[in-house]
Amino acid sequence: MVTRRALIGDPNSPLDRMKICFATSRLGEASCGESEKLEGTLDGSSRITHELATEMARLGHDVVAVTDAPKSNLQFLNRDYEVTTIGSRFSLANITRFSKMVRDIRPDIIHFHGGQPISIYAKMFKIGTALPVVFTYTFIPSLVRQSLKIQSRVARSFTSRTLSLRSFRKLNFDHVIALTKFARTRLVRDERIPPETTSVIHYGIPRASLEQPSQEQLQGRKGVVCTSGTTEERGLGTFLSSIQIVRPMFPDVDFAIAVRDRSELANVRQNPLDGIRIIGPGTLNHSVNSHPIVVMPFSKHAAVDPPISLLECMSWGKRVVSTHVGSITEILGIERGICVPPHNARALGKGVLQLLGDDSMGKSLADKAQAFIRNNYDWNRATDSVLDIYRST
Repeated sequence: MVTRRALIGDPNSPLDRMKICFATSRLGEASCGESEKLEGTLDGSSRITHELATEMARLGHDVVAVTDAPKSNLQFLNRDYEVTTIGSRFSLANITRFSKMVRDIRPDIIHFHGGQPISIYAKMFKIGTALPVVFTYTFIPSLVRQSLKIQSRVARSFTSRTLSLRSFRKLNFDHVIALTKFARTRLVRDERIPPETTSVIHYGIPRASLEQPSQEQLQGRKGVVCTSGTTEERGLGTFLSSIQIVRPMFPDVDFAIAVRDRSELANVRQNPLDGIRIIGPGTLNHSVNSHPIVVMPFSKHAAVDPPISLLECMSWGKRVVSTHVGSITEILGIERGICVPPHNARALGKGVLQLLGDDSMGKSLADKAQAFIRNNYDWNRATDSVLDIYRST
C-alpha cells in the first residue's frame, strides 16, 4: 500500500512541497528522426496534463508523469518534469506493474487525465492503494459513447452503468475535476459521479499562447480558415458547403483549411477544393495567423471538451464561428462568437457572412472572447485550485 506521506506530517515531505504523479496517454509523443513529432505537438489529454505538470514543476513540486510510449521516445522529450512509461498502452494486464511503479515513485497523490477507458484503469488501480486518486475528465464519456458505433456504444454504456452501481462505490475517486460546468453536469447526471466531490476548474491555456501578438494588423482582411479537422465528425463537409453561400456575397475572401499532420493532409486532398488553400501541416498559431475568422464546425465533439484550439483562438482575438456541441456553447457564448447548429452549412455560412459584413460586431465579439479567456483561463488560479484539492483529499 502507498501511504499518504504528506498528509500525515512526514517532515521530509511538507504540505507546501508535494510529490505528484500524473498518469495519462500519449504524453511521450516523439519519434526518431521525425521532428514534427517532438516537443510542441502534444494534443488532447496529453497536452492538458503536460501543461499542468509543467506548472506544478515550476512551482517547485516534485513531478513524475507515467504515460504509454516506447521507452526510446523518452530521450527526445524536453520536459520540466520526469517522464516514465508503462509500455505501449495502459491496459488491465499491466495494472500490477503500474502499481509497483507508483510505489517506487512514492508520490503524495496520483492524478489521472482522460476519458472512460483510463478512468476504468484508474478505478482498478484504486482497489489496491490508499493513495489519494484525483481524476480529470478531459473527455465527457457520454458524448464519446454517442459518437461510437452501436456495438462499442452498448459495451461502454454497460461498463459505465456497472461501475456506477452501489457495490462499486468504493471505487469512486477521491475527487473529480471537470473542465466546464457543462461537463460537470454531464458527469454527475450520466456517470453518477457524486456532485460533492466534483469541481469545475478552468485549466489555463499554454503561457506561450497568451504571449501571441495582437490581431490588430488583420483589421479589414477577409480571411476564413477552418481548423476543426478534416473528417465529417469535425465538420469539413459542412465547411466546404458553407463556402458556396459566402462566395456570391464576398468573392474575394481567402478561404483556407488548416491541417495538423500528414493524415489530415491526405484526408483533405480527397475533397474538391476549388480556390481553397491548404495551410500546414503546422502549429495552430501559424495556421490561423493571417486569418481573422476561424471556423470550427464540429458535428460530434468526442475529443477534449472544450477544445484547446477554441480557447487559444479566442485568446488571440480571433472571430470564431462554431457549433452547439459539448461545452462549446458555454465557452463561446452569445457575446464572444457565433454558435450554429451542427451539420448546418446554411447557418454556418450565414454566421461567416455576419462577421464579414459587420467589422465592428466582429471586433466586439473578438475583444470579449479574448478578455473572457484571459480572465478565466489563468494557470496561477488553476494550480491554486488543484493544489487545494490535493491537500483536502
